[in-house]
Amino acid sequence: MKLEIDDLEERIDKAIEEENFEELLELLRRRAEILKTLVDESKIRELKKKDEERIKILKRKMEKLKNEAMILKRARNEYKKLLDLMKGGEDIGRA
Repeated sequence: MKLEIDDLEERIDKAIEEENFEELLELLRRRAEILKTLVDESKIRELKKKDEERIKILKRKMEKLKNEAMILKRARNEYKKLLDLMKGGEDIGRA
């Protein structure tokens, strides 16, 4: 049991690091099942502390993704404006 939870913990950290969120979800589901049977209070506290750090990491990643998405949205809007200007130029040239 201890080896299994330790292996899952390593794989969870790796999934977060590699931003493999689909695998992370599956690993967390498996971990939840194991945690239901865990009785070692010190291990539970240790896992809780790790989870608090992971949540901080995930929040930073979410903020970064949000900022990148906003930049992409602005770039897309600027590109659409450019295409509209180019299309307008074609109409002027034909008149």
